[in-house]
Amino acid sequence: MKLVLLNVKYSPNLGDGIIAECLEAGLRASHPSVKVESCDIAGRKGYGQGINRSRELVFAVLDRLPKSVRRQVVAQILKRMIRKSLARHYAESLSGADAALIGGGQLIADADLNFPLKLDAAAYAAGEASVPVGVYGAGVGSHFTKAGLALFRSAFSAGLLCACVRDERSRARWDKDFAPPAASIVNDPGLLSCDTYPHEPRASAERPVIGLGLTNPSTLKLHADRESLDRRGWTRFFTTLCEDLLELGYDIQLFTNGAHDDHRFAGAVHDGLPDALKTSGHIRPAPALTEPRDLAALIAGLDGLIAHRLHANIIAYSYGIPHVGLGWDSKMEGFFGEVGRSDFLVSEARPKAGQVAERLQAAMQLGIDGEKRLSVIETTRTQVNELVSKLLETL
Repeated sequence: MKLVLLNVKYSPNLGDGIIAECLEAGLRASHPSVKVESCDIAGRKGYGQGINRSRELVFAVLDRLPKSVRRQVVAQILKRMIRKSLARHYAESLSGADAALIGGGQLIADADLNFPLKLDAAAYAAGEASVPVGVYGAGVGSHFTKAGLALFRSAFSAGLLCACVRDERSRARWDKDFAPPAASIVNDPGLLSCDTYPHEPRASAERPVIGLGLTNPSTLKLHADRESLDRRGWTRFFTTLCEDLLELGYDIQLFTNGAHDDHRFAGAVHDGLPDALKTSGHIRPAPALTEPRDLAALIAGLDGLIAHRLHANIIAYSYGIPHVGLGWDSKMEGFFGEVGRSDFLVSEARPKAGQVAERLQAAMQLGIDGEKRLSVIETTRTQVNELVSKLLETL
């Protein structure tokens, strides 16, 4: 059975690659007959492709446009891309497939009609090739434009093999806007990071290392559920947080999930630190990460983590590393609630650095519930196995 995953595997945000590679590995491990390929719906065919290095300039221009104008501009660009190359890319990727899965990530979301246009075109290509489509491990956003909602409904109109979403809020949103079929909840495939990227246990150190994951404020502004700090505010926040963590006896590893604009922001935060902090030897700048395994290895080597990005937190949980999430989107609340760690999600729109440092200290003292973690990971494996059994029976 050949399965094609419709995803954004080669996104500059390596969290998307983590999802794709973990789901691919889980599917292959479930049955010897399963063959899996990913079709990146942005047309990318390898890591480091696409608009990664020019992303900051692109968004800087788009951010200056009124929302309605921005949406129209982006939609026209995307429609041209679909006509020119993406439709052919989808058709070639789906050739010979027995089924396609919209697999993982916040793909059922409407930012500038990006995913609605691409998934509708991919679903059309699947229909032309008589390839049935399902949804597995995806997140469902909270706000859709009228056009975005219509495109998604078109993409799902032929009927779906399954509608498996990753949290309760996504289930409720799916059932409100898209059912049938009614949605069921499955764990995020990124929880299988510890299986997909095995790593030796961390050696104890005199000063524990805390990973501080940074996200470009422009990205938060575009996708966040609510208003929060601006670029200057987040820079001050992270500078103060570094000072607080050093006082608590921690070393700090700055990092990002790989996107160029995130990396630029992390570099600016590091460069703006007081000289005494930069020369202390206790703060490491963010390294350039190019593949999902790089991100997994970095996080696996930490003692604790604080981050905005959902999959930085998911990877940390998979490896049993205490972590604190900086809330900005309901998908963070969904994950932390599912694994029983809501106390370690800082949901305030304008968090205080001292508050976050205290929450990290509490997380480090409590640790990760080992029995709960193993149960969550085993459930994730079982859910993938059950998906494959269902597909083999149906197809």
